[in-house]
Amino acid sequence: MEKEPRPWYQVLARTAVFCVVLNWALQNPALAGQWLAAVQQLAAPFAVGAALAFVINVPLCCIETRMDGLPKKLRRPMALTFLGLFLIILLSAVVGVLAPQLRRTVLSLQENLPRMWDRFWLWAEAQRQHWPFLGELLSLREDQALWEAVRRQVESRSLLNTTVDAAAGALSALANLGIGAVLAVYILAQKESLCHKLKMVLRAWLPRQAACRVWDTAKLAAQTFAAFLSGQCLEACILGGMFAVTLWFCHMPYALLISLLIALSALVPIVGSVFGCLAGVLLIASEDPVQAAWFVVLFLALQQIEGNLIYPRVVGSKVGLPSLWVLAAVTVGGKLFGIPGMIIMIPLCAVAYTLAAGATLQRLRSRRQQEEDPFRQMRRG
Repeated sequence: MEKEPRPWYQVLARTAVFCVVLNWALQNPALAGQWLAAVQQLAAPFAVGAALAFVINVPLCCIETRMDGLPKKLRRPMALTFLGLFLIILLSAVVGVLAPQLRRTVLSLQENLPRMWDRFWLWAEAQRQHWPFLGELLSLREDQALWEAVRRQVESRSLLNTTVDAAAGALSALANLGIGAVLAVYILAQKESLCHKLKMVLRAWLPRQAACRVWDTAKLAAQTFAAFLSGQCLEACILGGMFAVTLWFCHMPYALLISLLIALSALVPIVGSVFGCLAGVLLIASEDPVQAAWFVVLFLALQQIEGNLIYPRVVGSKVGLPSLWVLAAVTVGGKLFGIPGMIIMIPLCAVAYTLAAGATLQRLRSRRQQEEDPFRQMRRG
């Protein structure tokens, strides 16, 4: 039974309402921005909860598949409990390893930074004849007016306001994370029911063919994102292990701490480990600046191996995207949306690549059938 078209006055009324709202938003951009910010603030815990549920669902499914001997009603609660305990133990172990080393690093930096600062200026004075730009740098050091302007600029900033703003932002982020974690548990506990209701909504409001297409695309996107997350975690572990072995073999300080920081920052595709490199340079430079320079050389070498060989093969094979397209997706996503674009663009490109490949194969089959039909008819004739 075909769906009857909507009356013309309903279409006209909806178009008029849309035009009025759009005109108001264009005429009052500041107020519209405040409304959007308020909506975003309200929706932030739900978005965080959905994102956490999606990420946690990947290991949760792996745990549930290994609980075939238990009744179905007990698998999900036990899997969530086991995963929660594992995450708590893992975070406690990471904090227990990082906290003492961070404390020692801060004390070392506090003690060695003045000496390193003076040593740098002595080196610059000694190399002034060979490197002309160092003369300009030394002239800046002697410019008392410049340093006085910098001091006034720093003092003009209210330390109290900055601290209050930072504390408010941190509390808001922690509140969103806490509410999101609770929502994630509810979503994972009832994910089959939620998927069934979402499918019913699609069938109720969309034509049957469009609803099936939307559902299949969403399912493909979820599978691709899950594969991307597992590949990204595997790549981060490989990179962290490479740095741990290399730094230990070269007898560099803070080998474990730097390897953990690089592994965590490597969760951002391709360029995330650069932030880990900066942290490693600061940590090693507090002990030995020469070793810090050698660390940069090692980082560049390992980064080339990881970026050109390991990452495209590991992550590309997980999401079904060729290595060239992985690098292109990271580059385009970083140019358009920064770090979030790098994370999101790879699975999105994988979904688009899969859909385009399927559509191309289907079109080739249809054209091949159209080309073969006339020959078949001629043979029959």
